[in-house]
Amino acid sequence: MKKYGLSLAGGGAKGAYQFGVWTALRELGIEISGVVGTSIGALNGAAIVQGDYDALFELWNNLKASYVLNISDEVYNKIRKAELSSTKFSELIEEVRRIIDLDGLDISPLKDLIHSILNEDKIRRSGMDFGLVTVSLSDLKAMELFVEDIPENQMSDYLLATAYLPFFKHERLQGKYFLDGMYYNNLPTNMLVEKGYTDIIEVHLKTGENGKVDYGEDIHVIEIRPSQPLGRALDFDQLNSRKNIDLGYYDTLRVFKKLAGDYYYFDSEVDESAFIRRCFEMDQDTLARLYDVLGLWSSPQPRGFFEEIVPELIRGLNLDRDTSYRDFMIAAYEHLGKEYGMTRFELYDFSRFAGQVRAKAGAKVLEGDDERLLHSIKKFFSKEEKVTMALEVLVSYIGSVE
Repeated sequence: MKKYGLSLAGGGAKGAYQFGVWTALRELGIEISGVVGTSIGALNGAAIVQGDYDALFELWNNLKASYVLNISDEVYNKIRKAELSSTKFSELIEEVRRIIDLDGLDISPLKDLIHSILNEDKIRRSGMDFGLVTVSLSDLKAMELFVEDIPENQMSDYLLATAYLPFFKHERLQGKYFLDGMYYNNLPTNMLVEKGYTDIIEVHLKTGENGKVDYGEDIHVIEIRPSQPLGRALDFDQLNSRKNIDLGYYDTLRVFKKLAGDYYYFDSEVDESAFIRRCFEMDQDTLARLYDVLGLWSSPQPRGFFEEIVPELIRGLNLDRDTSYRDFMIAAYEHLGKEYGMTRFELYDFSRFAGQVRAKAGAKVLEGDDERLLHSIKKFFSKEEKVTMALEVLVSYIGSVE
């Protein structure tokens, strides 16, 4: 069986996402033989190497600020809004100075948390690689360390060092001052590459595409990236943490099981043939209704659905111009699923999901009278509402997608 290296980004409270990823990897039987991480990624990584699932379950399902910081709610609510991912170190320091006094924040709870989770002997005897990143301010030196580089009985200090933010209370660790490793390397995949790993799973804590590092054709990197923003690094909120666990779990299943969908998760083939056939067969009355709903002023033409309606809906759904009909169909049903508040974190069979959406859409279409829909809609409804109503007309007409 293929063995993977696991690279975990830093991101404070967003680390709940990584616990969801690990939960999915365990269920999928993905074998991890080495873990590297920065900041919270290193703390999660230590528990993963130990195989201590229960400790991370307790941490991320019951997350609160008092697990990390010994501060008042007033100060916490101020600093939680700070953007901690900025590389402009001097600007961050100035912002923090406006929020708290120069003595820094008491992080005794974080120290206790590390001690409660860490079993240094278990990590050293695990047979797995484990590494972290920090910055020695005393030496003005970045440090990428594997467990064999860390002296005996000092691992807890280095786990604290990798997460040491500039507004924490200034304390020496092993006689030196340290800084959070994210200011040097927030996703240390390179450490695994240098260790000889060729199959690596990267777990990001930001949405969007970063500049992907090319490690060479022999290095295979699987990216797991949040499909929606995770919140801020200091959002120690229990409900948000649990949502991020679910997101990490299902985003990982999407990658490894090749699930369809952008927002929802479809564990089945999506066949667009019936959808396209019905669109080609569209009658003049339905076509005219779509023109009116979308506020298109031109006269409906036989080819109008594909030449005018589809491009208008693609723009309304914020899809690329060259989106396939399959992806357009999925996006249409997902859009309505969100409108109707359908549960997101579930593995769906697409045809059944589409049937539930179609039933709700049909009821919505029947609610309005023709005069409201066909004569007043151009004036009184927003573009977003028009797109939703047009999709309801469309999926009601399409019928079954099986």
